[in-house]
Amino acid sequence: MLRNKTLSGRVIRVDKESCLVQPDSNLEIVMLETDAVRWKGKALAVGDFVEFEYGGDESVKVDIFRLTQLKARKTALFRRDPKKPSSKQVIAANIDLVGIVCGLDQKLSVAGIERALVLIAESGAEALIILSKADLLDKEKIELCLKELAPLGQQVLVCSIVSGRSLLELKNMLVGKALILIGASGAGKSSLVNALLEKEQQPTKEVRAKDGKGRHTTVVRELISLSNGGAIIDSPGIRAIGLPNDSLVGNEWAGSKKPKKLNNKKSGTSKKPGTSKKSGTRSNFLNALNQVFFEITRVASECKFNDCAHNKEPECAVKASVELGEINKERLKRYQQLLAELNEIN
Repeated sequence: MLRNKTLSGRVIRVDKESCLVQPDSNLEIVMLETDAVRWKGKALAVGDFVEFEYGGDESVKVDIFRLTQLKARKTALFRRDPKKPSSKQVIAANIDLVGIVCGLDQKLSVAGIERALVLIAESGAEALIILSKADLLDKEKIELCLKELAPLGQQVLVCSIVSGRSLLELKNMLVGKALILIGASGAGKSSLVNALLEKEQQPTKEVRAKDGKGRHTTVVRELISLSNGGAIIDSPGIRAIGLPNDSLVGNEWAGSKKPKKLNNKKSGTSKKPGTSKKSGTRSNFLNALNQVFFEITRVASECKFNDCAHNKEPECAVKASVELGEINKERLKRYQQLLAELNEIN
């Protein structure tokens, strides 16, 4: 490898003080120097495209590679940093699909899925709900799960690594695309990766017999190339999905599919819900929230006030739709909870 020659590659793993990059030109994986985990104050993420150069010394036997450029991100998936709520954490970059993996051996958490969908809608990537371990439930119970997810209007794939159900379909979806799997520990993410790779590459563990909960097996996100030109990212189990403060995300969001702005009507108050206190601009995450709860947003355009919270306001079209059974009451409650969270952090 020529000294000071600029090379391009993709970040496949980020550790606390270093990151691994797969060069574009079929060269061996390289490790960037320890200060390369950030670029101009921005944390590097698995999936980032970068440029780097050899910065070693002939007298030193260990090769050293220096980051020289972080390329613009097509998509970026963020969440609130669970260790520092005032900050955000980038989960992955330049991903095409985000698979929310839910093990059918556990109770389905629609609220958790909706939270994840908001993050995905803001990221610019596409969402896919993956119901794993389908061999553990009979057809009738699986149909009940699908019925419960139907109001979300998202693509759902029912998979089993035991029977092979939907594995070929999922693999075909990944031709030339990058997928990250997210979900709770024990949902079957690593087993799904192994099934797609057709080899035991990712370590797996059985769920705890005592409470049926998963145990952390994957401890770091890592991008793995597939033979069909696609890539898959396994990730550690996620216990909490917090919505980040928009002011912490906007300057790093480089997606090409920003949530569409909604048409404004006359407001009953001077402040619009989900706007920034500092700038008064429309929240990216509010727009994403409205995309996820599309049926509420559609009817809300008929409410008397643009900032209607659908509680006690007069002439609320959403409340009227709930009474008519056209909007699920529990889904409205979850929308209101997320909306209140966005208003609080912004």
